[in-house]
Parts: sequence; structure tokens; C-alpha cells
Amino acid sequence: MDQLADMPRRQATDPRTDARTVEVESDVTDAVDLGEQCRLRGTVFVPATGAGPGPRPVLVAVPGGTYTRRYWHLVVPGRAGYSFAEDFARRGVVVVAFDNLGTGASTRPSGGDRLTPEVIARANHAAARDVIDRPRRSHSSMKLS
Repeated sequence: MDQLADMPRRQATDPRTDARTVEVESDVTDAVDLGEQCRLRGTVFVPATGAGPGPRPVLVAVPGGTYTRRYWHLVVPGRAGYSFAEDFARRGVVVVAFDNLGTGASTRPSGGDRLTPEVIARANHAAARDVIDRPRRSHSSMKLS
């Protein structure tokens, strides 16, 4: 993959890693077919520019159970080094961390019993494809590598 680009959400710089974070949202309504609009929200951790040239590997991180994407970016006051996402971004890997449907900032569909493992897997797959394919669909100057 040449690059990830065009994440139309806010950007921030994390002073501990110089990795940028980009908040993303993906419409997964068609993938889950629950009869209502469904969106997954996530954070992309982009390696610092100095992490070297060339394509970057992409790791899609989805927490288990009712955990949220913060599972991958644990911040402990007074302690450094607990963030899985920061650690991988430091190593040159783009990390995409999502909240599952029904958790965190993602949509909480009515009738939670419809959120079967298959529905959640379809939502996660659709969101991952959306984020990874954005550079191919866009001409934005924002690069995630």
C-alpha cells in the first residue's frame, strides 16, 4: 500500500511520539443491514514523518467484548509506554483502532440483541476497508505516511 490519506477529521500531534492521530467515522449501514443508520468511529495513529520513507503496514485493532478503542491507547497518568497504538506508530505502523457497534462513540443500534458476532464482524470489515481504501478514492494532500 503506497499510503493512507484523506481522513476528513481533526488531526492532532501527540508530543510523546510525534505520531498524528486522526479521528475517523465510517458508515457501515449497508454492511450490517439493521434497518437504521450505523457508523463506526475510530482513531488512526499515523507514524511520524521521520519513521522512514515508503509504504506503511496497517494494523486494524478492534477490542473484544464491551471494550472501546481506548483499549489500544491506554494513558496512565505518570506512566509512559502503556499505549499499544503509540508503540506501533513509533515502529512505523499505521494503527486503525475502532469502537465496535454498540460501544464507545460508535452507533448503538436499537435492539442490541441484533448485534451478533457476524453483524459486528461485517461492520468492522466494512469500516476497515473504508479507511484503508480512502487514499485510492481521494486526491487529498493529507498523507498518513
